[in-house]
Amino acid sequence: MKSFPKKILVAIVILLISGLPANGQTKEVKIGIALSGGGAKGFAHIGVLKVLDEAGIPIDFISGTSMGGLVGAFYSIGYSPAEIEELVTTLDWQSVLTDQIPRSLLPMAEKEKFDRYLGSFELKKGTISLPTGIIKGQNISTLLAEMTWRANAITDFSELPIPFVAVATDIASGRSVPLKSGNLATVLRATMAIPSLMTPQVLQGKLLVDGGITRNLPAQDVKDLGANYIIGVDVGTALRTIEELTTFIDIMDQSIRLGSYLQTIEQRDKCDLVIAPDMSNLAFSDFNSAAELIKRGEEAAKKKLPELLAYLEKNLTEEKLTSEQRQKILKNQSSKIDSMILEGASHRSSEIVEQELGLKFPNYISARTMTHAINRVYSSQAYHKITYEIEAENSEKWLRIQLQEKDPKLLRYGFHYNSRDAAKFLFNTTIRNITGPNSVFSLDLQLASRTQFDAEYYFAPRWANHLGLRLQAYHHSTIYDIYNGDNRTAQFGSQVQGADIFLGSLFSKKLMTGAGYNLEFVDIEREIGNPVYQETFSRIARLSYLLQFDSQNKTAFPRRGVHFKSKTELAIKQIGSENEFWRTSLDLKTFVPITKKVTGLFRLQAGFTTSDSLPLPHQFYLGGYDSFYGFKAQELAGTNLQALTFGLQLEVLRDKFITAQVNSGNVFDTWKIDTDIDRYFSGFSLGLGAATPFGPLEITLETSRRHALLTHICIGYRF
Repeated sequence: MKSFPKKILVAIVILLISGLPANGQTKEVKIGIALSGGGAKGFAHIGVLKVLDEAGIPIDFISGTSMGGLVGAFYSIGYSPAEIEELVTTLDWQSVLTDQIPRSLLPMAEKEKFDRYLGSFELKKGTISLPTGIIKGQNISTLLAEMTWRANAITDFSELPIPFVAVATDIASGRSVPLKSGNLATVLRATMAIPSLMTPQVLQGKLLVDGGITRNLPAQDVKDLGANYIIGVDVGTALRTIEELTTFIDIMDQSIRLGSYLQTIEQRDKCDLVIAPDMSNLAFSDFNSAAELIKRGEEAAKKKLPELLAYLEKNLTEEKLTSEQRQKILKNQSSKIDSMILEGASHRSSEIVEQELGLKFPNYISARTMTHAINRVYSSQAYHKITYEIEAENSEKWLRIQLQEKDPKLLRYGFHYNSRDAAKFLFNTTIRNITGPNSVFSLDLQLASRTQFDAEYYFAPRWANHLGLRLQAYHHSTIYDIYNGDNRTAQFGSQVQGADIFLGSLFSKKLMTGAGYNLEFVDIEREIGNPVYQETFSRIARLSYLLQFDSQNKTAFPRRGVHFKSKTELAIKQIGSENEFWRTSLDLKTFVPITKKVTGLFRLQAGFTTSDSLPLPHQFYLGGYDSFYGFKAQELAGTNLQALTFGLQLEVLRDKFITAQVNSGNVFDTWKIDTDIDRYFSGFSLGLGAATPFGPLEITLETSRRHALLTHICIGYRF
């Protein structure tokens, strides 16, 4: 009995000793990596992960902010650094970081007009409603949902192959918010929501924006997951020196970033190893420099690798050093979905949305199938944003689709400049669902040297697949230059007021065909020069048939596709016309990718009429930019037209182009196919172009036998 206390004491001492690290023993090291925000500079994280992955460094936990959150999340769910690199270097970031609708999904009635608007505002109760961000983030949300599809059943991020946490900022309280659970795509959208640029994300009852505001380097967050050795990768911008603070913009920018920078210094102190890639001469917005950013990440990681390996050799067990990490790698695969819930379909019935989605349940659905379905609904332009989540209970899974509806009334605006017509401003009011689903009223007003307006109404009955009715009224004011050879001898102005009714396949995605009736009043007045044409006022009534096909992947600098338009018009007295003529026009453009960077261009233009003379607005014209290179606009005019164009388009840098085109053609009094080359004029052009957020920027140099050099500058989409 007396020896009992001694036995207890010995046991306690043994337990205490066994719990202490003895000589030669080490506690288990849990490695965490914290990836900072930094916009495009966050691509450097991929290079760091590539080096660590190749060295066999076992990562136990990941935290990320903004772009660091995106890269970290992809790595945590099983994407290799090489797979992430392929994604970011091949993505069209200009499209991803906008709310741009894929052109292939637009109905034909809107395809030619859609790109020309630079932006829009909603009209609520007759006043302009300002958004909470320039973009809603539809395309980035769709991308994130597709890329995280493999983890769609996991809502607790500690259950991912590598436990993960993202950091966002509660814009209402100013506090950082670690996000350890939920829908992964939604969480990533929140941590990337740059204030003012992208609308905030509502999540967990909070209004969340980019985590970089409060914790750009989330070292504390990866420590909270359980990491006891923290690698911090910081791609943030350092503060400017006194010598660099030379303008009020520098001072303002420094003051905005000061709080975040001091927070980053504090987080750096929590790291055991800091990797800071060289970010000189690279900016937050350099998404086209992904390869260079990844390379700099690799270089920075390799410099720190010896220090990291030396520590791990002393502190990691042999078993962990040689074990296969991330044994549970998720793969993209189809998921069985039993049902669907729609939220937010008020103006448009759920039946129409379900029809546009084209999904049947229960069914196996893939990530790509969901992306196509969401894009189809988004192309209706009825919604700001469409997101989805997969929810599960027991053995059942269902799809929850959330639709954030637009106000049906929009005010849109556009701008265009070219050397001939100078600046043009475009204002548009669009009202959707004005008489029910699939109805649109649109009013365009062009302010330039000549004012124009177009009012259009589209309607597609639900029982008629793709069939639509268009009513149109317009006023067009146009200047026509009259040439004798290369000398402009006169200038006439036309005022045209008209109305048009058209019935055809307006809502098809690639093909439009149909017939219409047009009545217009044409007033021709001489502005300057000799009276080559009589000043007239006439009524022209026409029956028309239109056939149009459009599969161009882009409006400006397309890489592939075909654009074909043929229109036949018949003006006769029996339907109210004072002029009689039959007129057929044809315009065919093809774009064929030859290599990854080179596209072949071909164009055929033809025009035919039975009349000896046509009203000035209905004649055929050649000359000017994108009509006939080497000649001035409208320099060649007549009643019949024949022209061919061949060219090459080279993308020298991302969205930067060089084009070379040669054309041959002429206008004639009578239609005749003749191999005599003397009947045709030729011209050549060399152009420089760029795709910008404001539309295409193009500068062309043109030459022909008639003109040694012509230049043309064009900014923005034409209208």
